[in-house]
Amino acid sequence: MRQRTGFTFIEILIVMIIAGIVLAMAMPRLGTATSRSDVRSAKREVAAYLSRARATAIQQGREARFVVDGNNIRVIVDNGDGTWAIAADYNVSAETGATLQASRNVVRFDPRGLAIGNTPFATIVATKNGFRDSVCVIGLGKIDSDQCSLAN
Repeated sequence: MRQRTGFTFIEILIVMIIAGIVLAMAMPRLGTATSRSDVRSAKREVAAYLSRARATAIQQGREARFVVDGNNIRVIVDNGDGTWAIAADYNVSAETGATLQASRNVVRFDPRGLAIGNTPFATIVATKNGFRDSVCVIGLGKIDSDQCSLAN
């Protein structure tokens, strides 16, 4: 008798079909998890850039602004001579695929880190494939990414 040392074509084909079925069942859940993760990442970047704008205003003792321009977020700071310098720039859509909507396109922080003209608050919402999350600037410049309402 001859000893068998490998797999037959039929055995390999059956394993490949089973793997394909399992993969096809997992793909929708993977897409959902990816979209949810991308929205969380965009929210964290927005909160980080808002914090950076506030910290820049305090450190430099000048007004700093957080600017939403489409899906780009920017931190700019007053040079003291009527011009503005870009301190940070980030394209949310290119990095995470999420889109942004803001109740205010500019959030201003004075040299003490207090928000200027945010009555009652500013909301920035990140969205991707039906998933949404938001960051708010409330009160005197507090950045809230946990308790922020999506009602805007």
